[in-house]
Amino acid sequence: GGNLTGSGGSPAGANVYTWVLTSGTVVGNVIDFFANYTATADAVTPQTVMHVTGTIAPSGTMSGTWSDNYAGGARAGTWATTSGVAVPIP
Repeated sequence: GGNLTGSGGSPAGANVYTWVLTSGTVVGNVIDFFANYTATADAVTPQTVMHVTGTIAPSGTMSGTWSDNYAGGARAGTWATTSGVAVPIP
């Protein structure tokens, strides 16, 4: 149905800044989601919201950009998967 759910952390595997998706979609090869950080008081009060967009390559790797409002500011960067592959769900 194109809806996306999940959770994650940054840096990967360390769970320093964990987050949970609040909304998201996958349309074709485009992934787009919003997530709330869920760990460490500095990222929860005020709530840090991350916006992630990206592209799913034919090989199953993903990459794109992210931005958030940590501590009332504006941060942004790029991301890419380091393991696993995205596969279509029929």
